[in-house]
Amino acid sequence: MAGGFGKRLGKWTSNLPKPLVKVGDIPLIEHVLRQIENVGVKHIYISVHYLAELIEAYVKETGREGSVSVIKEEEPLGTAGAISMLPDFNQGNLIVTNCDLITELDYNDLIDFHCSFKTDATVAVATHKVQIPFGVIRYDKSGRFEKIEEKPTISNYVAAGIYIFSCDFIKSHRIIGKLDMPDYISLGRSKGMQTSIFPLHEEWADIGRPEDLENAITQLSTEESSNG
Repeated sequence: MAGGFGKRLGKWTSNLPKPLVKVGDIPLIEHVLRQIENVGVKHIYISVHYLAELIEAYVKETGREGSVSVIKEEEPLGTAGAISMLPDFNQGNLIVTNCDLITELDYNDLIDFHCSFKTDATVAVATHKVQIPFGVIRYDKSGRFEKIEEKPTISNYVAAGIYIFSCDFIKSHRIIGKLDMPDYISLGRSKGMQTSIFPLHEEWADIGRPEDLENAITQLSTEESSNG
């Protein structure tokens, strides 16, 4: 999924689509493509909208025209709508990933999990922690004070932007127009499709804000220095 405007990145995406913003010496989309290619995926489709011609040019420059197809969203279709533009398939599974992720996930592990549990949809999830900057009041059911917990950390699973769908899930309902991934998964569940979560234990970063990009660049530089 590479059709977003990347507005939160400000100057970084003023005349460059977010998938082509570099982390280290290579664009974000290259990080994703290499991981997918390493697991023997038959064909890759990139959904594009904002500055689509630059992503198309990148596919050609990297010699991927035979194994990668670019599909154009004339209007933004949300985080799941472009699935409706894919050719029909009657077997196998579809991996869907955002193009603005940096992760050390081995996709083989995710695929093995999905196939072993014979689930219709698998959602990769990452742990996200937020520290409350105040003392939090704890109380019992009757409202009586119990204690003050100083600046606790709340931990939740968040969608990591990586999914696998079976062909049965894809065929269970037809996408019409714009649709976001939470609604797509909910529609599948309403049709009786089973959905599982796959917790990531590897490093993961969603490059949505300038600070996320800067942190990813710093982290990658640190890893390269320690390895080299």
